Amino acid sequence: MIGLDTNVLIRYLMKDDIKQFNLAEKVVESAIKRKNLMHISLVVLCEVVWVLNYTYELKREEIAKFLDKLLHAEYIEIENRQLALTAFHEYRHTKADFADCVIGLINLSFSCTTTYTFDKKAAKLAFFTAL
Repeated sequence: MIGLDTNVLIRYLMKDDIKQFNLAEKVVESAIKRKNLMHISLVVLCEVVWVLNYTYELKREEIAKFLDKLLHAEYIEIENRQLALTAFHEYRHTKADFADCVIGLINLSFSCTTTYTFDKKAAKLAFFTAL
């Protein structure tokens, strides 16, 4: 198994730096060819969504399509896949940021009764409480 960092996934997706895209593509395609799993952490997923949103200014629907492909790709292992899928569901059906969904669900998995926040969008999620 190999791990993938945010910048590798971004280059692979956006193809905006051809030299780095070619290197990222070589790593990804080689792993698939060898049936070698690629690990993506929850932190990387959160960073990818943030970069796609704030740097590339992609629409939420475009980001959701990319996340959906990552979360269901055959050769990708996602850290705590079920939590990531639940966070993805919340992200798609609310206005909350993906990272906030992940944070709230991680806290819930540690038996937190709520997560306090000043974020108005996150506060609308069942596992957050607005301050």
